[in-house]
Amino acid sequence: MNEYLKFKSTSDNTVYIKKRILKDISKFLCEDNLFLEAGGMIYGYITKSKKSFYFEKVTYPIETDIREYSKFVRSIEHFNFYNGKVEDEEITYLGEWHTHPCSAFLSSEDIKSHKILAKKNETEINGVFALILGVDSSIHLSFFTSNKKIIEFEKMKN
Repeated sequence: MNEYLKFKSTSDNTVYIKKRILKDISKFLCEDNLFLEAGGMIYGYITKSKKSFYFEKVTYPIETDIREYSKFVRSIEHFNFYNGKVEDEEITYLGEWHTHPCSAFLSSEDIKSHKILAKKNETEINGVFALILGVDSSIHLSFFTSNKKIIEFEKMKN
């Protein structure tokens, strides 16, 4: 389990994020010193109890995504491009990740967009995770339920 970072919620759910994923995502934090947000989808496993989640794979920005200083919008082409690549694997869509040009926090735009995604997500978890990485190395993890609740996660010491 040393290859994962562990996050826990007050509702006793646990998320394990592969350290490699965070390392790969962090490459987008200061890309060319432009501080453009980047993002993608998160795929992984859910335990039978639906209390633990494993983030195993993420997608990366493509040319048709919108990347601005304080905005990332994943394009439909992004979904179509990656969907076929993960379809054959035994992993499921768990949520979205993106970077922030400052610290990791939920902006009002993040809350709005993730509530919409959670309502539309018809997978077995009834919601979506939001993983945000800040340029200051901060990490924010939340879960948006389909009935508009936000569950916060805290990084645990391994």
